[in-house]
Amino acid sequence: MDMIAVTGTSATADGTGSVADRVRVPLLTEVLFDGRFDELHRPWTELFGRNIFRYRDGVSPSERSELAYERLRTVNEQ
Repeated sequence: MDMIAVTGTSATADGTGSVADRVRVPLLTEVLFDGRFDELHRPWTELFGRNIFRYRDGVSPSERSELAYERLRTVNEQ
């Protein structure tokens, strides 16, 4: 799988991507999700959009470990 298929953009200096990039991403999304992208993707987007998954700067290693377990419990509850 190439970079375009993974990220949806080619590695251009200006970051704009090509027309082919803008065509491939919707086609790949359609194939992967069989037309059910919103139905299958929305629960994960909502879950990982919660405050518990927000990046925390300046957290100690032990606090990061505790946060990781709290996040795991949140995922397991779903």
